Amino acid sequence: MNAETKRHRSALELLNNHKKTIGEKTFVSPNPDHYPHAFLWDSCFHAIVMARAGDLLGAEKEIKTVFSWQDKETGFISNMKFDKKEDGTLKED
Repeated sequence: MNAETKRHRSALELLNNHKKTIGEKTFVSPNPDHYPHAFLWDSCFHAIVMARAGDLLGAEKEIKTVFSWQDKETGFISNMKFDKKEDGTLKED
């Protein structure tokens, strides 16, 4: 295994360990303990890394999740999805 393949596997392992799924929406949180939310910029960069490392389906899901939260009337995409239930978990829209 070459160095690039090792880096790709390591990056995908890290991203997969931080992956959150709410219903059919999937995103990678920057830090599951301290920042368990969805952040627009982070999601875009996570998708780039996933695609470069060969996880095209993961990259697609990340971007589709971001756009699923888009306001249909204005086109606005929030830079952060911060919805919590009382138990601290994200609630589904």
